[in-house]
Amino acid sequence: MVNKDGISSGTSVEEMELEEWEAVVETILDRVMHGTKAALPYLKASKDVITGANISIDGGWTAL
Repeated sequence: MVNKDGISSGTSVEEMELEEWEAVVETILDRVMHGTKAALPYLKASKDVITGANISIDGGWTAL
């Protein structure tokens, strides 16, 4: 299973509105947690190897 979600706003932190920031945080944290939580019972039942990895891409933030 690969549980990767992300969002790029294209806005600098200096110009970013709170609503835009909340969308970024929701996508990066909440959705990954919900997907992992939903999949864990099936992964545990499968008796296969479970490993974790952090997958990231560059360019998600605009420089200040």
